[in-house]
Amino acid sequence: MKLLVPLDGSAASACALNHALWLAEHHPGALLILVNVQNAQTLGLSDVMRAAGETVAAQESEEILEKPVARCRRLQRRCEARAEYGPVAETIDRIARETMADQIVMGHAVLVGCEVCFWAR
Repeated sequence: MKLLVPLDGSAASACALNHALWLAEHHPGALLILVNVQNAQTLGLSDVMRAAGETVAAQESEEILEKPVARCRRLQRRCEARAEYGPVAETIDRIARETMADQIVMGHAVLVGCEVCFWAR
C-alpha cells in the first residue's frame, strides 16, 4: 500500500501523518510518501524574489519534512520524502499519479482539533 501524505507543518497535516502511520501499522510493508509542496504564494515571495523561489522552497521543505521522516524511521515505517515546487493541488495530484499512490491522506482544520480526509484510487 502506498500512502501519499502532503505535509505543510500545520497541526492538520500532523493529524494526517498520525493517521497514515496508523494505517501503515495495520498494513505491513506500506510506504508513506511524504511530500511538501511550496510555491511563491505559500512562501510569501514578492515578484522580485520569485527567481529565488525554488531555492527558498527547498530549504523550507527540508525543515518541514525533517521531523516526520525521523518519526517514520523511529517507528520503523517505510517512507520517502519529496520536496516539490508548483501549484499545490495539481502537484499533489501529479505525484499521486506518478507514484501510483493507493490513498492520499490529508488533514484539514476544523473549529475544534482537526479531521483527516483520505481519498482512495
